[in-house]
Amino acid sequence: MKFLFVAYCMGASQGQTQIGAYKRGLRLALELSNRGHEVSFFCTGRHNFHDSLTDLAEKKLAFVEFPFLPAKYKGAEYNRANFISHLQMLQPDMVVIGDAPLAGTLLETTLCAVELEVPTVCLDNAYGPIFADLFCRRHGAMFDGIILSGPSALHGKSSYPTLLQVPPLITPSREAAKVLISNHLGLNGKRLIVVLAYDQNVQRLGISLLERLASADVDVVFVSSTPEDVSAHLRHLPPPVASHGRAIAAPEDGLLFGLLQVAHCAVTKCAFMQVTESLSLHTPVIGYYYSGYFSMDHLPRVFRRFTHATTTSVADKATVMAALRFLDMDPEKLRLVHNGDEGGAAMAASFLEKLPRLPRQGTEMESARLGFSKVHLVKALKNLEPCGQPVIEQVRCSGLRSMPNHEIYILTCAYHINGNRAFVRLWGRLFRSPISLLGEVRRAQQPGSNRHVLYSSWRHRMLIEVDTGEETLPSIQELAKFQN
Repeated sequence: MKFLFVAYCMGASQGQTQIGAYKRGLRLALELSNRGHEVSFFCTGRHNFHDSLTDLAEKKLAFVEFPFLPAKYKGAEYNRANFISHLQMLQPDMVVIGDAPLAGTLLETTLCAVELEVPTVCLDNAYGPIFADLFCRRHGAMFDGIILSGPSALHGKSSYPTLLQVPPLITPSREAAKVLISNHLGLNGKRLIVVLAYDQNVQRLGISLLERLASADVDVVFVSSTPEDVSAHLRHLPPPVASHGRAIAAPEDGLLFGLLQVAHCAVTKCAFMQVTESLSLHTPVIGYYYSGYFSMDHLPRVFRRFTHATTTSVADKATVMAALRFLDMDPEKLRLVHNGDEGGAAMAASFLEKLPRLPRQGTEMESARLGFSKVHLVKALKNLEPCGQPVIEQVRCSGLRSMPNHEIYILTCAYHINGNRAFVRLWGRLFRSPISLLGEVRRAQQPGSNRHVLYSSWRHRMLIEVDTGEETLPSIQELAKFQN
């Protein structure tokens, strides 16, 4: 089979790192490549991050680039035509989207793949038992399959027909990690902290902990994209302290996760994958928290006894006490978080191989359950196509923005009109009150709004309009600031 993966990456050169979606996609893509499939990979920002996994991927996968303009009016039209052209050239049998498609290239690829009737799968994190069904209800109607990865305590029940929940897509090499620690790094590893020092603040926090815990016979291994920089910092420490620290380049995945598995504590950024992958290996976590991003409080209560978050890169008393507690903790206690299952990448690859190579049926009903029934959509299409009788073939739907007074969904309709097949992207807005709907209708009717409203219903608190490009909507970052 021919697969196309789409992800995004933000390396340290852009501030804090955001590499989880990229690495999650790479692990599954490499598993498929090892099975003989042809895999292309499109990841914006990938040149900002490099490690052994990306080096391996460069050798085994075909990386592609799709030009992308600001998605507004003509820019949105250009993106659609350009992405469709690239997909037609690649001719994938299946497209895997590496996160919920809320914006940018993930959203554009999803919509173009759906338009071309290429089966499309979403690969994301399992955020909690109740969130599995919520995720599927909000985004499932857009996809032919959903894969959610995470510790077993985060898996939940859902009636979604093609949902797979798997352990993290990692396989640790525990024995190789032990050899590295003792033979190559010269550490005893009896009280070991592993620092995922891809982020500058995490690196500083790890060095601060090394200074505070050196007298407790604690060894600290820093895993970094720039180990020479970490080593330079270590050389400035007093020799008795520096002797307990080591810096290494990020090793291949098996060894990296083996290190985390034999560690007694991990220091990471408060990022979902770094935290939950460490916990799934039965290693407690100290996380550096960035305001407005993932918080340990987002995890179920059972996780919190095994985690500690800090907003400072200097290890304060609470952080030191948490580290000492974690260093003496029995790893078996973390079976409350994860049952120990491994092989998530193999499970996910088998799932993809078995999915039908045609778009699934049933998405029209799933969209109707969100509020967008065929009756509403036919009325909207009649206003878009006044000279014919549109006959809907397929409807897809996914959550796009949560506004203060309403929800915005992206809707796609494939339909026949006057003997021809047509496809349109729409925005569906569902309001919390009729008054809010009325205010939005008035804003849309103002001169210069450039909005094309096709249908509104006071009774159903609904407005459907033409999609004019995501940049005419508030960005995810703007909404996050408003909510905070």
